Amino acid sequence: MGGYNIIKTQEEFENLINQKTNKERIKFLVPKGNRELIEKIEEKCYYNGERKEKGKNYYEFFYFVRKYTYLMKTDYLDAKEVSEIFKRRGNWELFKKSKQNNNYPDFFYVDGKFTYDRNLFGVKSLLKNQVYNHEYITRKDELFKNLGVKKYLFDNYNLDIKNINYKKVEEMFNKNGVLILKPVKGFQGLGITIFDTFNDFKDFMKEKKYLESIEEVRKIAPSKEKDKYRHWVLQEYINNPLLVKGRKFHIRIYYLVYRNEAFVYNVGKIITAGEKYKREDYSNKKIHDSHITDSLQGMFFPESLKLTKKREKEVWEQIIELFKDIKKLGKFECFPESKDCYQVFGADLMITDNYQVKMLELNTKLGFNEFEGIRFNKYLIENEMQTIVDNIFPPEKKQKPLEDKYFIKL
Repeated sequence: MGGYNIIKTQEEFENLINQKTNKERIKFLVPKGNRELIEKIEEKCYYNGERKEKGKNYYEFFYFVRKYTYLMKTDYLDAKEVSEIFKRRGNWELFKKSKQNNNYPDFFYVDGKFTYDRNLFGVKSLLKNQVYNHEYITRKDELFKNLGVKKYLFDNYNLDIKNINYKKVEEMFNKNGVLILKPVKGFQGLGITIFDTFNDFKDFMKEKKYLESIEEVRKIAPSKEKDKYRHWVLQEYINNPLLVKGRKFHIRIYYLVYRNEAFVYNVGKIITAGEKYKREDYSNKKIHDSHITDSLQGMFFPESLKLTKKREKEVWEQIIELFKDIKKLGKFECFPESKDCYQVFGADLMITDNYQVKMLELNTKLGFNEFEGIRFNKYLIENEMQTIVDNIFPPEKKQKPLEDKYFIKL
């Protein structure tokens, strides 16, 4: 049938994969209703989606005669660590392109600065760790507009600097007292300003001091895009944050999406402000801005907060509800050059002193680093492999799950 083998029994499958061939992979179809056989085949083969032939429905599989190939461009692991991840699975090898080989890697992974390397744009793969069209959750204004469960959001105003509703802004100051202004396309805490009076905000805008904030962002991420920093989010500033060691902090929670599935990592990073918290001196970012550069090191959520079991359960229930709501916002797409895709996002959350979870933002930049000899990113990437990649490309040697670090399926 169109060059495909139709496999209906375990014996037919074994005969097919044991035959001599000069092909790199063997394609075949399995009738959709044969669930027992499909489960056996999934342990050894790559699933390539549904296929219809002559009015009948099938699942298409690839059996790889050769080893799977990977291309991993990462800022966060060295070459030896990358090699070990794939070597211990038994059936992977580094992709090497040659004049005789016009193929593409089966799995293509990029992070850090490599995400923006134009030389890597358009690299074909069966699986890539990047999704397309995520701005409806990674743009601060879109996320706040789209989320359904409003109790996890700050009081906020999506602000266009060319058309500011000063009456609305004044009402927000009357209601909240202190407000924080963030560029929609900002990151790493850049371009943020805190105001404790409406007059300070008006002066800031009328004197165009926001141009200084824009320049702060552009130094790190140059852009020729017209009006890229025209849109901002003005939101309430939490004056009653939960503190750790006397400092304000936020939690970086990792959110994994794959097709219509979503997961939350059970361990988060705690990122603190540089100095102890006080309700004054709002221009001092070391007090009021929690950022990785000034943070206390080696602190994790929930362990480092030393919450009671009841409080920890309350916080986790809120986090799970929040991300279930984010999951409802839509399905991601893959880049045209990738057959399949997934991605891990970094979500920043705050907790108030009455244990209410608040969403700050959701980022494509994960903010990995190394501290206290613990390679947190190494464990997270291994969990990506076990949760997604190993289920798509079955390993020859099944890996033992990490006991205390794992993704929670939503």
